[in-house]
Amino acid sequence: MYLAFLVRYAVDAHRGKGPRGREFPPHEVRLRGGLVRSWALEGKSQEATEALEWLETLPPPRVLAPRAPEGDWRTRVAYVPPHDLPQPPDRREKVPLLHHVLPLPGKLLAYAYPLEGREEEAQAWLPTLRGLAGRINYLGTSRNLVWVEARLVEDPLGAYREEAGQEPRLLVPAEAGDLWMRVAPPGFLRLAEERFQARVRELPHRWVPYREPEAPGEARVPSPWGAWRVLALDPPLPLEWAPLFAHAARRALLSLLPPGAPPELTGHGEEGGPLRAPHLALVPLPNVGHRYGDGRVLGLAFLLPWEAGRAAELALLEALLRLGEVRLNGLAVRLLPPDGRWALREGRWRRPARRFASVTPVVFDRYPKRGDVLAALRFSARSAGFPEPQEARVLPYPRPQGVPLSRDFRLPPGVEGYVAHAEMLFPEPVSGPVLLGRGRYLGLGLFVPLEVEDGGA
Repeated sequence: MYLAFLVRYAVDAHRGKGPRGREFPPHEVRLRGGLVRSWALEGKSQEATEALEWLETLPPPRVLAPRAPEGDWRTRVAYVPPHDLPQPPDRREKVPLLHHVLPLPGKLLAYAYPLEGREEEAQAWLPTLRGLAGRINYLGTSRNLVWVEARLVEDPLGAYREEAGQEPRLLVPAEAGDLWMRVAPPGFLRLAEERFQARVRELPHRWVPYREPEAPGEARVPSPWGAWRVLALDPPLPLEWAPLFAHAARRALLSLLPPGAPPELTGHGEEGGPLRAPHLALVPLPNVGHRYGDGRVLGLAFLLPWEAGRAAELALLEALLRLGEVRLNGLAVRLLPPDGRWALREGRWRRPARRFASVTPVVFDRYPKRGDVLAALRFSARSAGFPEPQEARVLPYPRPQGVPLSRDFRLPPGVEGYVAHAEMLFPEPVSGPVLLGRGRYLGLGLFVPLEVEDGGA
């Protein structure tokens, strides 16, 4: 049995704006945000509060949506005055805002939460949740007019087929998947209220991998990297500078962390020495690997290991909200919300694959004795939390389009060793991002999956 929220569009297209506007199906956190808005409009009653807190105890839902091709997105740029400045609108410097439109081949979405023996509880809370759902009139942006119904269903897929008259795209939570979705964490209602009072617009969330159950392929190995945050660079930088820029960005970020920040963020142990356990990695994201790849670094990703707790993720988010600029040798680089470019999409680097090629060169943890590159990279892979590759070789010239030679990269202070581009083949598909070797916490040893469509910049 499932608790299903059926979302019906009253418009023919899904719209979004800003860095996360190209998002379909809408992530579960948007539905939960709509329920919290209904809760606030209804006066925050105790009954509604308890119903939403009960909903937080359910596992992530199955998501069913019409199949909308990624290539159908249309984007335009509008220049608007920022709304959060004290000056009158006519005196504010206008900033670009991306508007995205995706024509819908169907008008039904469904979020189906597995009850797993909790049917009686769901039946008790259903009238309250149905009332909250009925007050939702948009999803994500106010231009996505919807009406929402909550009900109990035995078979979400069958219910969708009956309602929509078409076969949906079904996405289910998985240990590793092609798509990562923002899902409401435990304590979502409390955290959302705290952020609203603090004027933080982003909803609290955690990233959960999803995949289509009928997707082909062997069992996949999950990545050791969990939380993913991305900021775009203005201006973009040459890829050769990427490790130095990551080093400068890390120093700027550390200066914004409060005293006693989690070691997963600082990279320092209790006595101030280097932390041996996995910690925050700053990974430059270049425009490479396709026919228009030019090697420009378009963004910077901030990665936390799966072991990092919620406190580390919240502290990182708070610091990133204050990190507006990084200086590199006198050049001021602004950090902005990301847009929909392929290099900045999480799926570009997380997509499971068996074969990977380096984008930034690997600084080997051990020198390849007697030229045994496979043994050296197997050691680096184990050290970074990945399985051992079955094949590996160094490359005299980088494989992906737009990547410079390894000797052209400028390494950050304290990072040295045997440096080379490499290619690896794992025995089974591995989910990225794949980072190996010394300096991987500054984006060195970044690999791109080769079994990926050419998506363009």
